[in-house]
Amino acid sequence: SFPTRRSSDLRPYRTTSAAEAIRQALDERLYQRVRLDDLAASLYLSRTHMIRLFRQAYQITPYQYLLKGKIRLARSLLVDTRLSIREISSQLAFTDESYFSKVFKSE
Repeated sequence: SFPTRRSSDLRPYRTTSAAEAIRQALDERLYQRVRLDDLAASLYLSRTHMIRLFRQAYQITPYQYLLKGKIRLARSLLVDTRLSIREISSQLAFTDESYFSKVFKSE
């Protein structure tokens, strides 16, 4: 006879699609400089395939998603802290303050 399992023994299985894994990886790297080639390699995907999967799922590229996340975080830091724009742009790994300002204003 087969062993029986009580319902309390059953744990839900969490399946993560590739697009969700990419999104999670981007969310975890908001304070880092992200190279899409490196991110794709860490997820065992080609850069092109990673971008295609992500765009199909979220109608935005991974890079655009990352920038939006950084700007959302920057807004929060501007409101909730006394950090300067220079400090925030540095913390969020923007290459320079002027690029950060340009991206921030465009959002």
